[in-house]
Order: sequence, then C-alpha cells, then structure tokens
Amino acid sequence: MRRFIRIAGLLIIGQVLFWIILGSFTISFSPWLDRIFEVFVFAYLPMIRMVELRGNYVGGSNIIKPIFYGILLGIPIYGIVVASAVCLIKRRKLSD
Repeated sequence: MRRFIRIAGLLIIGQVLFWIILGSFTISFSPWLDRIFEVFVFAYLPMIRMVELRGNYVGGSNIIKPIFYGILLGIPIYGIVVASAVCLIKRRKLSD
C-alpha cells in the first residue's frame, strides 16, 4: 500500500508539473507549441468529455471549463490507474 501511494503521488505531482510547464511554454510560444498541447489534451479527452456532458455549461464557459476541469479530474485518475498497474506488475514479478 505504501508503494502504491508513493507511486501515485509521484505520478500526480509529475503530471501537475508537466501541465504547468507545458501551459507556460504554450502561452509563451503559442504558434509553435499548439500542436504539442493539442496532443496532450487529446490524451485527457475521456475526462474532458465526461465533464462536458455532466457540467451543463452554456455559452463561453463551454469552451474552456470542460477542458480545465477535465484535465484536473484526469490527473489523479490517470495517476491512480497507472500506479495500480505498476503495483500489479511488480507484485506479479515478485510472486514468480
């Protein structure tokens, strides 16, 4: 359990730092990094779509809020899923 919490925490912190760095570079060098930003946003599309469908956003808030909240929701969910997979693989290797 301790390994899972440590791995999940590191993954979540790593994703948060990655998004902060990518967001700041995208704002600074917008025309060149827009494609890279879109690729990483596409990875979080299931969470963005879920937030968009459940949020009932109207007007201008429908443009940015689902993306923002979807990424914020996706960061811990993806961190937990990947940490679970890593712990499961390590457990299987230790038992063999």
